[in-house]
Amino acid sequence: MENKENIEFKLPKNFKIKSEYLNFITKDSAQHYKIVPLFFKENKLTVGAVTPDDIDVREVLKFIGVHSNIDYEIKRISQENFNELIKEYENTQHIVDETLKDFDLEDIGEQTDVEEIVDVEGGTGASEQNSTIINVVSSVIKKATEIGASDIHIEPKLGKSSVRYRIDGVLEEASNFPKKVHSPIIARIKILAKLRLDETRRPQDGSFSANIKNNRVDFRVATLPTAEGEKVVLRVLDKSVGIKSFDDSGFSKDDVKKIKKAMGLPYGLILVTGPTGSGKTTTLYSILSNLDKTTQNIVSLEDPVEYRIDGIFQSEVRSEIGYNFATGLRSILRCDPNIILVGEIRDAETARLAVQSALTGHLVFSTIHTNSAANTVSRLIEFGVDPFLLAPTVSLIIGQRLVRTLYENKGTPIELTTSMQNQIEKKLETVSDEIKKEILPATHLFKPKKTDDKPDGLKGRTVVSEVMLVTNEIRSLILDGKNDLEILKQAQKEGMTTMYQDALIKGIKGIIPIEEVNKISVNASDDFAEDMFTKDLNQEVQEL
Repeated sequence: MENKENIEFKLPKNFKIKSEYLNFITKDSAQHYKIVPLFFKENKLTVGAVTPDDIDVREVLKFIGVHSNIDYEIKRISQENFNELIKEYENTQHIVDETLKDFDLEDIGEQTDVEEIVDVEGGTGASEQNSTIINVVSSVIKKATEIGASDIHIEPKLGKSSVRYRIDGVLEEASNFPKKVHSPIIARIKILAKLRLDETRRPQDGSFSANIKNNRVDFRVATLPTAEGEKVVLRVLDKSVGIKSFDDSGFSKDDVKKIKKAMGLPYGLILVTGPTGSGKTTTLYSILSNLDKTTQNIVSLEDPVEYRIDGIFQSEVRSEIGYNFATGLRSILRCDPNIILVGEIRDAETARLAVQSALTGHLVFSTIHTNSAANTVSRLIEFGVDPFLLAPTVSLIIGQRLVRTLYENKGTPIELTTSMQNQIEKKLETVSDEIKKEILPATHLFKPKKTDDKPDGLKGRTVVSEVMLVTNEIRSLILDGKNDLEILKQAQKEGMTTMYQDALIKGIKGIIPIEEVNKISVNASDDFAEDMFTKDLNQEVQEL
């Protein structure tokens, strides 16, 4: 809110502007309009102006307020005060340049003007000066998209600021900055994400968009106060990557057939389950992109909307105003939907509403955190869903994990002994004859082959999955209160390939290394993953 008083504001003796506040107004703008940022408190910026009544001054401050999502007020200052305060820009820049003088930005990416990186939608970034800090943030962002990182972690540590990228599910340290520039880097990202600069004690969430090589990339930003300072994590949502098809994701032909069969039903509940980071949302987006959007009213409720799909009405939950999955689902049901996506079933109320929606003639998709497809049934019952409502409602459950793949499907073969071949055949005895014919006898598994391009021999990730169609026999087991193991055995009897079996098949085909097969065996959903087998193979790997 603008202060219209014309009384000259008396600055405290030896007043200094905090360096992060200088990000609100560029040096060029400050010099041209004779304005400087003075204070920032409770999301309100106090600006000192030599001519506060000037129309151009008010217009530029209005622009800054709108695009930075802040309130502002104007204080009249003397020309002498302005002349002293404008020096803060040079002082701050000098400190940053001196701190980073021995740091090579090419270590993390080519330097670029911020205009090449940050979209105007992201805040005042498009009009900022091309300072060292802006180049640092721009380079970090650009590098993340070039190397295919899913997340950027900027972390305060003892004596340094660290940048780590999550690539194919694994965090890798990229570079370390001097600790002095950590706060300015965080301030720059906060401005882009329209977060409060003066709030450092509480976590904040925001977002911004960027134009990188003519591609729009969205970034979700989360801050976390720590003992060493604020940590920031940016989730990278690159639109140019697109939504993967089922085949590209790694689902087998049999599993794709099952998924498409369930998608063609007029009603029912289709669930994707697995831990955080197992690709559940990606699978749901793949399903949605294959639905008929012209004759169906498809509505989603997400937290947040990660990828926009034309023809689907996507709504984002806002827990701070009471708009959560449960309340949102009630609202969606009043909008005449045919197909509903609920981002996640987190509580009993959402679980019951999802089941009721499926019972009343809607096709409902959602995710849930469980260890396996069969375990999902007991989890929903724990949420208070009655078995007699659950049995006729659930149509399909997809359990999945993400595992790393061999670089260009090239690995060092591990020759299997006759005993180990027999063990593999035993573990795969419930899979279809078609799969057995394709991969058995299994003579080799593979470990990563190191190359100059990829020292670890790995690149990319794929899905290992189990897709359980809920048949009449499985519905009977649910109604009878049978446990997860009995449901699993029935699903296997009907041809379901478990996650461990799927991982083993991909290992035999040379798609994933033995280490990734072993990771699945630790939390396998069946009783086929015997410790002796895993131990034998690990010993083989070590010997080679």
